[in-house]
Amino acid sequence: MSRPAKIAYYVIRERHGRKLGYWCPTPRMKALGFSLVPCGEDGPEARAQAALWTARWQEARAASRGEPPAISPSRSGYVYFLRCGDRIKIGFSKQPLSRAGELATGMPDKPSMIAAFRGTKAEETRLHRRFDA
Repeated sequence: MSRPAKIAYYVIRERHGRKLGYWCPTPRMKALGFSLVPCGEDGPEARAQAALWTARWQEARAASRGEPPAISPSRSGYVYFLRCGDRIKIGFSKQPLSRAGELATGMPDKPSMIAAFRGTKAEETRLHRRFDA
């Protein structure tokens, strides 16, 4: 079995025999308003939530430096994580809930939306590479 991709600021702590994931901000991140995020039991959903918080941090960091937003209004949409059984789909859509409904017709189990955040097609591609394993 392959090892999951490493996610920045994501740590796993064992509590009462369970492995729980947390997104742990640095002091600089805390100064910009971020705080510890319990992501739940380690697994695809917890890791997707941590990836979402890392993306939010990247946006906030760029804004704090005065950099222009990475998202062009004409190419903006949503990057989403959709779970079906033991699989996670990473996708891009201007209307992620409608897209999830469209995809549901071809899936054996009912899919559930794990997360969706403003992003670009390029960010979706980057996340595919990051979670390829």
